[in-house]
Amino acid sequence: MQQLAELLAACFATVNMPYTLLLIVVFLYWISVIAGALDVSVLDVDVDLDGDMDMDMDVDADVDGGELAAGGESGFQSILRYFNVGEVPVTILLSFFIISAWAIGILSNWYLHRNHSMVMGLIVFVPNVLISLHVAKICSLPFRALFKALDKGVGQHEEDLIGRRCVVTTSLATDAFGQVEVKTGGAPLLLSVNTDGDELAKGASAVIIDFDKAKGLYVISKLEMEV
Repeated sequence: MQQLAELLAACFATVNMPYTLLLIVVFLYWISVIAGALDVSVLDVDVDLDGDMDMDMDVDADVDGGELAAGGESGFQSILRYFNVGEVPVTILLSFFIISAWAIGILSNWYLHRNHSMVMGLIVFVPNVLISLHVAKICSLPFRALFKALDKGVGQHEEDLIGRRCVVTTSLATDAFGQVEVKTGGAPLLLSVNTDGDELAKGASAVIIDFDKAKGLYVISKLEMEV
């Protein structure tokens, strides 16, 4: 009982409070998913480089921070891909990140300064974030393989999706990075895509024109709306 009391005291110590609050949010979120009130993508966020978090009930990360290198990805896009953003739902990545950050924060703040120093807590914060990002990356690898397998399952019938209309769900879809939503009779499909050259903003309508089997990605083109 004494150890439990010490753990609770550490969880709600001022220096650890942000980690604990985030962990509570994660816990409530997954309880809602299990209960069927939410699905895995409901609380996915759109990450903007200016620091704003757009809670718009859509998927993915902003890629408009900086110009794209000719024929390739920007540095920010490369970072997103490194941490499996776009291949694994953001909510799964955030959950692993927050759980890791909470555990590291609780242990390091206790053993280093017994939760008494906000300065030490801030010093611990930076390496905690870096370590937790990589923990999330490693823990999400099985999910990346799972979602790739699901994409291949869809890809077996890629001809059925060619010609279908879709809507861009990332803040920007380019010839190197993007994701779209295709409406179906049931749950919408979320597909990783490249464009045929144009850059399409979030919410733009497009049409699927091809499937790149080498990359396992659909190719989309801007949909010209008839007047």
